[in-house]
Amino acid sequence: MNQDARQEAADEIRLAMEAQAVSAAELAKKANVSKNTITRVMQAEVVQPSTLRKLRDALGIRPRHEVAQEQGYDSDVETIALAVKVWLADLPRDQRPAAIAAMFHAVSEYRDRSGQNHPNG
Repeated sequence: MNQDARQEAADEIRLAMEAQAVSAAELAKKANVSKNTITRVMQAEVVQPSTLRKLRDALGIRPRHEVAQEQGYDSDVETIALAVKVWLADLPRDQRPAAIAAMFHAVSEYRDRSGQNHPNG
């Protein structure tokens, strides 16, 4: 896994932790890894793919690229995802969970108004 992929994984996990208000110690316990491992992941250091899977499983998330491939997302969706990622990264950490919740709420309302089915349901 190259540095960009490691950084993307770290960002995905960090955002999920913030959105769920999960501390590094809580995640380490839930994923059955050391707190040092969480630190290494957050610093985008090299870790085993199985370690990332444990962390994602503990947070209930899947790698963005897996979801995109499965759903057949076009490049415009990838562009939007990157824009949101950059926007969130620029927000102060304490504002990110509320921003993420507001985005999920807005998307849910849009889907309800447009009659689109929700994922996983």
